[in-house]
Amino acid sequence: MSKRISICFRLILACLFLSLLFQGCARLSVDQEKSGKNVDRDFISIGVTKEFGKVFLKEAQVRWRKSSTVMDALEKICRVEKAYGGGFVKAIDGIASAKGKDWFYYVNGTLADVGAALYETGAKDEIWWDYHAWGRNTFIPTVIGSYPKPFTVGYGGKKRPTTIVYSSEFHNEARAIGKYLGAEGARVLYSKDLSKFEDAKKNGPVIVILNSPALHLKGLKENILRHLNLSGTFIRVEGEKIIVLDEEANPSSVDVEVTGAVVCAGVGMGDASPIWFLLFLNDESKNQIVKILTGETRVLKHKVGLVIDSRGEIRALPFGENR
Repeated sequence: MSKRISICFRLILACLFLSLLFQGCARLSVDQEKSGKNVDRDFISIGVTKEFGKVFLKEAQVRWRKSSTVMDALEKICRVEKAYGGGFVKAIDGIASAKGKDWFYYVNGTLADVGAALYETGAKDEIWWDYHAWGRNTFIPTVIGSYPKPFTVGYGGKKRPTTIVYSSEFHNEARAIGKYLGAEGARVLYSKDLSKFEDAKKNGPVIVILNSPALHLKGLKENILRHLNLSGTFIRVEGEKIIVLDEEANPSSVDVEVTGAVVCAGVGMGDASPIWFLLFLNDESKNQIVKILTGETRVLKHKVGLVIDSRGEIRALPFGENR
């Protein structure tokens, strides 16, 4: 009898040890998630906002699993109402699609070209859901709000080389940005021929560093303005001025002098090679933009685009009631 009791006692101790070990591993996983350790390797990031990122709702890290979808990740942190056979999102936490307003999701800065139930996530992905109005002139194919993921991870499970295009006077700025992106995992190429920025897009995402005089170079202005005027950038360049647009893509009624801008342009859904424009009118805004892109990256979080005013204040695009 005592022998049986001894065996049972040992079994209980073994079970207790395994239980404590499992709890310890589970707690380690939670602690890693809270502290941010190994987030890029084992987790995907998911954010939920409204009104072009200006109204924050939720943000979380979700453990990545092979073959898991964007829908799977969303359902881990939100109540989701689906449509069209379960492949599309109709409502998140009770906020439902309405006339002229919908939920859109971006993977590493690119508007996805498939339903959330069909896009399989990859480790390190950053997913951003935003509820906003849209129309012919306010369609937003790419955003800056997941930096540096468009360059370090890419869209569709494929990381493409990033080309930084600049004139020789901005060599130091280009190299500083490239060094930061390279340290984060991007493959960075450089080109001093501004006229070739469209060719570089064939290989992957592009960063174009511009000042006002560069816009007036022969054969360049037309191509640059054509991209800046694409839907979703929410700025226009007129002479020596950067004009900010409102949520309906009209010139904003807000009186502000803009000295710099960080915006990106894409063509259609699923554009894996966005073109980012770093545009500045003076050295102060140039230095501020470089500082943001090489260290103060949180400033870009959940932004469609941004401008810097004459006082050095950073403002999110588009301009509107919630600016």
